[in-house]
Amino acid sequence: MHVMDTSIFGSRDEATPWLRYLAAAMLDGALQPVLNVPHAEALLKSVAVLGIGASSEPWQLPEIGRGFTMRAALVAAAEALLERSDPAADGRQWRLSVLALALADELMTLPGADRSDLSMARMRYALGLMTSEPPDRLAAEMGQYRDEALELLTDAHLLVRLAAAAWRLASDGEEALGPVATLLEQDEPVFSARLRRVTVWEPPKANDRSEAALRHSIARFRSLEAVLLPMAEAPNVAAALALVEQLIPRWLGQTVLPLWVDDDDRLTLHGASDLAGQRLRIHGGRSAAANAAILGEVTVQRVNGSGVRSAELLGPDASSVVSVLDRQCAERLGTEALLALPVGAPEPIAVLLMGAGVTPDDLAVVRVHSARWLTRFAGFERQLQDSAAEQRARYTRRMREAVHEISNPLSVIQNYVHLLGIRTDGDAPVQEQIRLISDELRRAASLLRSLTDEERADRAIGEAGDVNALVSDVLALIKSSLGPTPGIEIRFTPGIDLPALAAADQRLHQVLLNLTRNALEAMSDGGILDVVVDQSINDRGQCGIEIRVSDTGEGIAPTLLGHIFESGVSVKGEGRGLGLAITSRLVQELGGEISCRSRLGAGTSFLVWLPAV
Repeated sequence: MHVMDTSIFGSRDEATPWLRYLAAAMLDGALQPVLNVPHAEALLKSVAVLGIGASSEPWQLPEIGRGFTMRAALVAAAEALLERSDPAADGRQWRLSVLALALADELMTLPGADRSDLSMARMRYALGLMTSEPPDRLAAEMGQYRDEALELLTDAHLLVRLAAAAWRLASDGEEALGPVATLLEQDEPVFSARLRRVTVWEPPKANDRSEAALRHSIARFRSLEAVLLPMAEAPNVAAALALVEQLIPRWLGQTVLPLWVDDDDRLTLHGASDLAGQRLRIHGGRSAAANAAILGEVTVQRVNGSGVRSAELLGPDASSVVSVLDRQCAERLGTEALLALPVGAPEPIAVLLMGAGVTPDDLAVVRVHSARWLTRFAGFERQLQDSAAEQRARYTRRMREAVHEISNPLSVIQNYVHLLGIRTDGDAPVQEQIRLISDELRRAASLLRSLTDEERADRAIGEAGDVNALVSDVLALIKSSLGPTPGIEIRFTPGIDLPALAAADQRLHQVLLNLTRNALEAMSDGGILDVVVDQSINDRGQCGIEIRVSDTGEGIAPTLLGHIFESGVSVKGEGRGLGLAITSRLVQELGGEISCRSRLGAGTSFLVWLPAV
C-alpha cells in the first residue's frame, strides 16, 4: 500500500480530486499480497466523516478470517467514494477532518492532556470521524463547541479547547497558530515549530487513474469474487485446485495450470492436464514456478523452440536454459511467454502458471481471491503444532547446556569485578560504575537460569520509589556505554507519589534497557532521549504507572509501525527483529501494556503501562 506524508501546513489546492486519489489508495490496499491491516483500518476510519462504512467495521472482527473482509470493505469504500454526488465538497470535508485529527494527535501530547482510548474516541467524534453516538456528554460538547470563538474557550475543559484548536488549525492553517498558542498557553515560536513538524497521510497523487479505470478494477474484483464462490465447498486441496483450473480461465480468458507448494520443498502440478502429478524442486530448481515460489513475486520468461531463456526473465540466479517441464507447460498453455503467479503471502502456498499478457490489476485480483480459498488448506499451523513438543524438548536440552557453559565465565568475571572494587575503595565514581557492572552480571546470571526454569526472577519492587531508582540505574548504565558518542542528551523526569506496582522485577529492567538502547541506536547523529515516569489510569479505569521512552530519531516507517512487536520484524534494517517482540512479551507477563507512536523525521515514543497493587 502506497503511503505519502506531507506537511500539515503544505499546499491546500482546493481543486485536488481527493476522493478519486483516496479510492485508488483503497483499491491498491485491497489488492496488496500482504494486507497492511493498520493502514487499512486508518483508511476505513477516515471516510467515516462521509458516512461511508458506518454500519460495518471490519477492523473489529477477530484476526482469523478478517483479512478478506477488510479487503472487501476497502473495495466497497472505494466504490462509495466514486458515487458521491459532490466529490469536490466531500473531498474538502475529508481532507479537513484528516488534517484536524493529525493536529489533535500532536496536541494530545501537551502537558495535562489525556491520551487514553476514551479521550481519543471523544476527539474522533468531535472532528467528525465517528458517525455513531458520542461516547459521552463531553465528546458531544467537544463537537458542539469546536467552531466557537477561541477567546470564549479560555476556561473550557482542556479536551474542548484541544478539539477547537485542532479544527481551527486545520481550517485556517498558519493564520491560526498565534490564537491557538494563546488559547493553550503555549510559547508561540516553540509551539509553531512543533506543529510544523506534524505530517499527514495523503493518497499518492502519482497514481492518478481515471474514474473509469477505477470502476473497471472494482467490477473485476467483484466478478471474480462471485465466480470463485463454489470453492467454499471444496473439501480438500485437490478439489480446490481443480476448481481454480476450471473457474479462473472462464474469467481470465486463458488456461491456467495450478501447482501446490508441498511440505518437502517441492511443487506438485494439479488439475486435468496430462502433466498432473509432476513434481518440481523449489530450491535448486530451474523452473519459473520455483522462482515465483522462492521470491514471492510474479516471474515471467520467454520460451523459444531451442529452450533458451530470453533476457526478459524476471528473477535472480536463473539458468540461461529453460527446463523441459517449463517448455512442456508453455506448450500446454499455447504461449511463448510463461507467467508464474505466486498465491499466498508472505510465504506462497501455490503457484498458477498462465500465458503472459494478463494485466497487473487482473493478476492482483486473481492472487487475492485465490489466496482467500486456498489458504484454508495450507496446513502450516497444524504441522507446527505437531512438532512443537519435540522442538521444545530439543530447545530445552540445548539451552541447559549453553547456560552451564556461559555461567562459568560469568562467575570468573564477577570475582574479578569484586577484587577491582576492593582495590578502588574510596573512589566514589568508580565504585558506582563497579556496582552497576556487578548488578548487570548478577542479572545476566539470573536471566540465564530462568531460561531453564531453574530459577524465576523474583526481585519484586515493593515500594513506588523503586521504579524511579530502576530507571535511574538503567540510564546510568546507558550513559556509561555511550563512550565518545557526541550529541546525545538524556533527560529523566521521575514520578511523584507513585503507587506500588502489582508486579515488577528484572523483566522491567530488561524492558527499559531494550527501549533505551533502541532509542540511542535511532539517533546515530545525536538527539534527545527522554524518559518520563508518572501515575496513569488506563481506559478500563485501572490505576498504574506509565513509563514513556522517547527519542528524536528518524522515526519508524508507517508500513512497519503496526508490526513492530511481531517476532522477525526489525525497525533497524538488520538483525532478526526479536528485541521489541521480547519487550512486548515481558510487559504482558507483568500484566501491562505497551504501545508506540512514531512519525518519520519526528522521532518515536514507547509507552509502557503497568498496573498498581
